[in-house]
Amino acid sequence: MGQWNHQSDPTAFVLAEYNAGASRAQRWSGGNGVAEMPERQFLQKIDFPPTHRYVESIIDSHKFYRRRGADVSRIIPGIETTVIGDFIFRVCAVTMSA
Repeated sequence: MGQWNHQSDPTAFVLAEYNAGASRAQRWSGGNGVAEMPERQFLQKIDFPPTHRYVESIIDSHKFYRRRGADVSRIIPGIETTVIGDFIFRVCAVTMSA
């Protein structure tokens, strides 16, 4: 999942790859190693509704808790200190067990 390191915020890209697979995420982003793409533009290109909803719901939840001043690392342990792949694992574990 390191192929998204050139994005200023790779979260949406990594979530889409986790949920729908690398080939779909690469197609939505325009291919491997392309120039940086804004998150909103990437989300608009996701043509698989379940993945679109999944990515938006996790990003929205994260923003929701941050806006309220919540210590997100207490809600999802390690979210602030781990690599993006671990972030994905932890978020998925919480959403699947809810």
